[in-house]
Amino acid sequence: MAKFCSEKNTAFCCRILILLFIVCMLFSQVVLVWNYYFSLIIEMDLESEAVPILRSIVHYCNKTIQFKWNIDCYINNSVVECYLDQRREKMYYIQSNAKATINGALLEIPKMTCDKFIVWELQGL
Repeated sequence: MAKFCSEKNTAFCCRILILLFIVCMLFSQVVLVWNYYFSLIIEMDLESEAVPILRSIVHYCNKTIQFKWNIDCYINNSVVECYLDQRREKMYYIQSNAKATINGALLEIPKMTCDKFIVWELQGL
């Protein structure tokens, strides 16, 4: 029968306590890193000022405007001109596979293209 305070039992208890201490320290480090990571993510989200907002959609093909939403477009000699918001100059991003340009508040689409043009406005800049 083993004694309660024998040298073997004391060494075993110390080893188990050291092992539990190391596991608790590692777990607390994981929790700290997890919290730090998500605090950085939240801070980055709060610092990003530009928020994309869907402004308009134009589907142009075969020299005809097949679909348009929230935009006025006119077909000219060499380009299709679509008028965006003219109240103030804003920053726009065009999502399309074809080439299109924005000059001020005017979206210019080459006449010989066929694609859907999605215009995003970056607010908060």
